[in-house]
Amino acid sequence: MALRKGMNKQTTRLQAASALAMAMFEQKGLTELIDSKFKHDPRIRLTPGNAVKAMIGTMLSAEGRRPLFGISNFYLSSPTEQLFGSDADVNALNARAFSRNLDRLFKMDLGELTFECYSMLCKEYGLSSNMFNIDETNFSVTSLVKEPDVMEAAFPERCGHAKDGHNERLVYSLLSVTDGNGAICYERPYDGATTDGEMDRDAIEFLSKKVDPDITTLAADCKIVTGPLVKLMLEKGFGFVAKCPDNFGKKVRSKIVESVRTGTMDPSLVRDGNAVIEAKERRWFCGQGSEVSGCGMPKNF
Repeated sequence: MALRKGMNKQTTRLQAASALAMAMFEQKGLTELIDSKFKHDPRIRLTPGNAVKAMIGTMLSAEGRRPLFGISNFYLSSPTEQLFGSDADVNALNARAFSRNLDRLFKMDLGELTFECYSMLCKEYGLSSNMFNIDETNFSVTSLVKEPDVMEAAFPERCGHAKDGHNERLVYSLLSVTDGNGAICYERPYDGATTDGEMDRDAIEFLSKKVDPDITTLAADCKIVTGPLVKLMLEKGFGFVAKCPDNFGKKVRSKIVESVRTGTMDPSLVRDGNAVIEAKERRWFCGQGSEVSGCGMPKNF
């Protein structure tokens, strides 16, 4: 309803936030990077990179995000040929053009593409991080077709716990990984029936090939604290930090918390104080190296 409310509202000029975001997107080479993943087709008036840039422009506007069929209204009085290419007039910014480009992007290795964009911006701005946060969510979508068309497409009525409450719709799960600066470095969609454990495993495997695990700490919620996932992180060489799962026995959890609270901690390498910072509820469970049965410390925390 919120999307439909402003879909026909015309924008008389390009808003500052949108203009700055799209200028940064273009100048830092992200449009070119995305377009380089596809073969050039002279029949296409709106390229995938420019489609992404156009959607970002509307998301950062005062009106907020719009449905695909309302994006063109945002650019009615804008120099679209300068923004999106000489062939991209307002008519080229139609819903079909955006949906086709999204379909093309969906078939790509989105995680790899996201990490390439992330690496490019980190190099440009001199950003680095040895802390990565792993999180999962899900969302429902409205669709006329209720059957999966490709691998990893959404499945209807299989999730059972859509966070927006609409279990009758198609549900996607989404894995996101951000670095210590809050920058997204990896995202991947899954069908709504995918478990958090499966997505956590994929994130660990992916990051092990992109960063140095020996100096990297992974932060996640308590669902990552399972035998197989802890074993995988330790085999790869990662440090990790997560909350104690609620299903831990009280006695076991008390021992873990007490060992963290009273143990001798090494000085932090990056800040004043100890290498492990206690949370309000003192419920942090940490692991590193071979200390699977007890509490270790995240690396370089």
